[in-house]
Amino acid sequence: MKTRHFSLIILAGLILAATLGLTTKAATKEILKKEVTIDNKKGEVQVGQGYLFSQKGDELTLLKPDGTPIKEAVALKIQKKDDAFILYRKGKKLAECAVFKEDGKVIIPFGPAVVEPLNKYFWTGSFAKKVTKDKNKALIYSTPNTFSITPQKGDTLYTGEKKVYDASTGKAVKNVKVTSPAARIDAVKDTLYVSDGNGKSVIYD
Repeated sequence: MKTRHFSLIILAGLILAATLGLTTKAATKEILKKEVTIDNKKGEVQVGQGYLFSQKGDELTLLKPDGTPIKEAVALKIQKKDDAFILYRKGKKLAECAVFKEDGKVIIPFGPAVVEPLNKYFWTGSFAKKVTKDKNKALIYSTPNTFSITPQKGDTLYTGEKKVYDASTGKAVKNVKVTSPAARIDAVKDTLYVSDGNGKSVIYD
């Protein structure tokens, strides 16, 4: 059931649905910084797990805290991760991901198949390239299994590349990318440690 009007009010770190009552259970246990009143006469605004969204068919649009749509933030699935939101949509090879802040700022534009936060300063985005049968070359894989840690029989393996994105600028960090599944990227505050998997390691300040 959708309501005509509602206010989102913060009290002791909880979202309380007020003014005619918001029926979505996920409206609780989420911290906001200030009271926001949203005109929801058409019942278009819905509450997810830590975010607001509107829905048209299968597509979800991420909304700012005041209910304003983020035009580019349209996807089939939205997931809150730390203080950002991962959006998933269908891509050519695999699903494509993007990462947005709640104010609409783009951390990673749609493109990578996998995104992960390193810390509050950096995210990684991994892109699928070509199908391969060599596990030693596979950076990404797709699986029909609900839970998976490593590639199994029947999974599709892909070569690829992993880039690092600066959360403050929304741009890929220049000259920082790896292609080997043995490579490693770590971040300590605003410093990056990159091992290419072939014995070469570089520290970027």
